[in-house]
Amino acid sequence: MAVATFSLLVPVMAAVAAPTVASVAAPRTSSGVAPLSAPARTADLVPTAEWRNHPRTSPANTTPAWGPSFNNPARGGSTAARRNIERIYRMIQSTKGYRVARPSRCPGHERNWPNRIRIALYSFSDNRVADALIRAHRRCVSVQVLMNDHLSNRDVPAFGRLQNALGHDRTRRSWARRCQRGCRGSVGPLHTKMYLFSRTGKANKVVVFGSSNMTGKAANVQWNDLFVWKGRVGLYDQFTTIFKESARDRRAPAPIERNYRNGVLKTMFWPQPGHTKATDRVLKALQEVRCGMRPTGGTGYAGHTAVAINIHAMEGDRGLYIAQYIVKMKKAGCRVRVLYGLIAPRIHRTFKNGGVPTRRTIFDRDDNGLTDMYTHMKYVGINGVVGGDRSARVMYTGSENFSQKTIGGDEVWQRIPMTKAWRPYQNLFDMIWNSNFYSNPKYAFYQQSSTPIHARMQQYNPDALLITGEDLEE
Repeated sequence: MAVATFSLLVPVMAAVAAPTVASVAAPRTSSGVAPLSAPARTADLVPTAEWRNHPRTSPANTTPAWGPSFNNPARGGSTAARRNIERIYRMIQSTKGYRVARPSRCPGHERNWPNRIRIALYSFSDNRVADALIRAHRRCVSVQVLMNDHLSNRDVPAFGRLQNALGHDRTRRSWARRCQRGCRGSVGPLHTKMYLFSRTGKANKVVVFGSSNMTGKAANVQWNDLFVWKGRVGLYDQFTTIFKESARDRRAPAPIERNYRNGVLKTMFWPQPGHTKATDRVLKALQEVRCGMRPTGGTGYAGHTAVAINIHAMEGDRGLYIAQYIVKMKKAGCRVRVLYGLIAPRIHRTFKNGGVPTRRTIFDRDDNGLTDMYTHMKYVGINGVVGGDRSARVMYTGSENFSQKTIGGDEVWQRIPMTKAWRPYQNLFDMIWNSNFYSNPKYAFYQQSSTPIHARMQQYNPDALLITGEDLEE
């Protein structure tokens, strides 16, 4: 097989100006629960004179660019593979703190803390990021980290070192903890990936989210994304509200599901108790697409609305009914394509029988039973007719797989109706789709092993009737 080589992926959109900050509207819930008021906007605390004039320092002073970044796992160990992780690393390094002799000299009251870093994620094993967070804590930055409870400190020593340095007392300035069976619900897991910075470089109120954990696997095996928003105070407050509720590690106040709006953005947080097919947010997003109408304004593909899905996992009854609706879209006239990492055999059969083109991104090229590469993204891109807009370009991204497990876990998924956001994701999709090295039309299923770092290969017999187990989560 010929191997296609690519030097870099779509670059971080450093040259794109950030969209205008809009006001915060009250969130709505797809489950019919009464809308929740928008989070109260808390004014920044004013430090005392002693600390207001105290010398500040940071190892770096770079400002993150607005928009997405993607890694390239095919170039393991390289800058391209670690692009998302290094992006977070630079933000940590560029978060200013105080110049003090030792952490015990840092101010105790939060009004005097120089900055805040809040992180919630599924997996954390990167030593370089752990060291950067420890250094930030030592210069008096408030560093608070939540991780899911599926990995022990023996599995991920970097998180153990972080806990030893920061402690786990939530009443202190800094801490690192695990949520038990999820954070805001009682089923779990904590699967959200969010990285919040009060200020880094010259950017205030920075929100970063997407599919990337802070692990070697996230860099060297998985395709991942991170999206950066800067200066959207309302959006920052929404994510901060979810983080604070998560830190309590108990059931959040109703409604637990939050659908927040900030200008044109819609950010959806789960768990969703009482979830049904009728309230499914992925299905609702797809149902907005009008496949029978001709797009205008230069959008669409050959007169048809184009839908591109780059999804890590589809399984269970939820994955099946989403797949069935995707087939319905294809038959109604949409151009639909699906890149996948792990999908159940019956879902693949649904796509194949319905004429939906698919390509797998998962490979075990050295036949050692461990995956070398697969997509871990959760992207839906729509180019054409959406609702009443016949020239729309809308994208969704975040942490949510199309599976049954996600409805009870902590997840985030955001709707971004912007061409400048959609285009780099679509460029990445097309690059993977058009490469016989990065994707392949032949189906294969790799089952997750008990090992937390890899997925093991289990070849699928197309004549078998077995349905995959509910074990495809990352």
